[in-house]
Amino acid sequence: MVSNKQKSLLKSIFCYIKVLKAVFFFESCISFCLEVSIEIILLFIFTHTQLLSVKNWLADPNGGSEGEEHIRGIMAEARKVAELCEEPKERDDILRSLGEISALTAKLSDLRRQYVLVLSLNLFE
Repeated sequence: MVSNKQKSLLKSIFCYIKVLKAVFFFESCISFCLEVSIEIILLFIFTHTQLLSVKNWLADPNGGSEGEEHIRGIMAEARKVAELCEEPKERDDILRSLGEISALTAKLSDLRRQYVLVLSLNLFE
């Protein structure tokens, strides 16, 4: 039979375990938030650098494929953001926009390749 002292000790241990669980949960939440914050900051720096390359690519029709590659990189990061969305509507909106951007990027790249081909054949002269 369990004495009152033992019952009291068990209650104290259970309370202590609950407190520890709450502390660990809180710490894991803080840790997760810090990880997400760091990822967002790195993503911003990474994306900002890529955006400069994309702007240069869009401004120069004779440019190489770096801008297109950077657009695809930004879109890959945006897909990761979409995966983190808890609201299906937000995720679907992001994914739909990415589909449109992807189609437009492919079309623009195709037009740029045709333009370069025409220039190389001197058809404009």
